[in-house]
Amino acid sequence: MRMELGPEMSAEIVEGNGEKELRLQGELCLPALDDLRRFLLEAVNTGIFVSLRLDQITASDLGGYQLLCSAHRTFKRRGLRFSANGSTAEFRRAALAAGFHPECSTCRARDASCLWSV
Repeated sequence: MRMELGPEMSAEIVEGNGEKELRLQGELCLPALDDLRRFLLEAVNTGIFVSLRLDQITASDLGGYQLLCSAHRTFKRRGLRFSANGSTAEFRRAALAAGFHPECSTCRARDASCLWSV
C-alpha cells in the first residue's frame, strides 16, 4: 500500500507477522511530518511493531529527526519494537550535525538501540 505524506514524501507500507515496514521516500521535512506522526501514533496505539526504511530519504529537517527520536522513545516506553534501517552516511552525518547522537540529551536510550548509534 502506498500513501502520500505531504508534497515531497511518499511511503510504502509492507505488513507481515504483526509488523509494519514503512519505506519512506523523499524529504523527511515539515510538510510530511503530521501525516507520518499520525501513522506512528496509530501503530503505537494498536501495538504494532514498526520498522522504517530510510535509504530513500533525500533530505530531512530538524523536525524530521525530532519525530524519529520521539517515536523511538514512545515505542520503547510502551514495550514495542521500533527500528530505523538503511540510513545513508549522509543522513547520519546530517543528524550528527543537528546534534543527534547516542550521548545527546534528546536520546534517552543511551544504548545500542539508539537510532543514532549506527
